[in-house]
Amino acid sequence: MNSTFYEFINISAGIIAMRSILQNIYGKPKGEAAFSRITAVLDDYFEKHRVGKAAAFSQSDVILVTYGDMLSREGELPLQTLHRFLDEHVKEVFSGLHILPFFPYSSDDGFSVTDFFMVRPDLGSWANIRSFGGRFRLMVDLIANHVSAESRWFQNYLADQKGFEDLAIEVDPSTDLSMVTRPRSLPLLSEFKKHSGCKVYLWTTFSEDQIDLNYKSLHVLENMEHTRYALTNQSDFLKIDIKVLHYFLSSLFFFAIQYSGKPYDPEYQRRV
Repeated sequence: MNSTFYEFINISAGIIAMRSILQNIYGKPKGEAAFSRITAVLDDYFEKHRVGKAAAFSQSDVILVTYGDMLSREGELPLQTLHRFLDEHVKEVFSGLHILPFFPYSSDDGFSVTDFFMVRPDLGSWANIRSFGGRFRLMVDLIANHVSAESRWFQNYLADQKGFEDLAIEVDPSTDLSMVTRPRSLPLLSEFKKHSGCKVYLWTTFSEDQIDLNYKSLHVLENMEHTRYALTNQSDFLKIDIKVLHYFLSSLFFFAIQYSGKPYDPEYQRRV
């Protein structure tokens, strides 16, 4: 049997596993609805033929981790400077490159993202990000836990726009949260006022600027298509920053990590 047959078997098994995971998380009816949404995303964005599967990490891999603006040169965008430096000095040293969050952000050194569909203009462009893929196995961050309070998604939530009503996790402030432990001393709940005047208390694990996403909402699940931006810009690996979501998201986007191949579509952000 040829490799295409085995690829078909692997994909079929992955689809069955994904369906089971969603049903376990959401229950059967809602899990089926989630499955329909996610498979629609896959159908929309994945190539009909496999474009190549990167081998797993091995002991021979050496990954350089860096922010996009660690190096600078007058008259040159930081991502261009980084590319030139790596090409001239270390391309034979590292097999992979992990560029820490390069999206527009409002705090936390890039981990409070305001727009998942852009590269910070002061760093460069998607073309600059893609340029690293020809020489290194590229890793990018999937910040799956939260969005910035300044993001368009959260502003849509505050305005009660359709599809964003359940974006955040609303909690009764009288709830006993004394057993919750985390590596931050800031309040767990943050107070916000919606455009309607309604006051809400939202779960903010890291800071009041980082709004935890509510994965009970299938709209949130579907909107996490932002992973495609990491994938389709010639990245080979996703780093999922929040462990509690690791099993769920890494399983759910099993195909995305291994079979993605669609070119970047700038029109996508207008549809979210």
